[in-house]
Amino acid sequence: NERISELRRELQAQFDLRVQRMEADAARVLQLKVQQQKESLFQHGREERAAVEQARRQLEMEKQRLEEERAKWVMEERQKLAAQMDNQYEHERQRLSRQLMGEALLDDRLLLQQQEQEKEKEKKEQKEQEKRD
Repeated sequence: NERISELRRELQAQFDLRVQRMEADAARVLQLKVQQQKESLFQHGREERAAVEQARRQLEMEKQRLEEERAKWVMEERQKLAAQMDNQYEHERQRLSRQLMGEALLDDRLLLQQQEQEKEKEKKEQKEQEKRD
């Protein structure tokens, strides 16, 4: 009976030791899995941060490109407007120049006509004077 009790205690001790080892192994495996998961999450976080940073850089580059494109467009529009204004100014200058030339020609004709009228008037007066004499 005592031998059976001792065997039972020995088997129980071996069983308890085996259970402790299995629990320790399970705890190590669990700890290893938790550590791997943490590392995986950290790696995933780093990759996500890197992807976000890459996207931010791409957005910055796109923003810069759009700003340069806008500046170029504004410059082209200003040049077009300046050319259009220059053309309008030149057309107006030519129109006014023609108008002034026309007025000058009209003034010259009127002056010539006035001079001719004065000559005719003088001739008439001279004829009248000759008749009186």
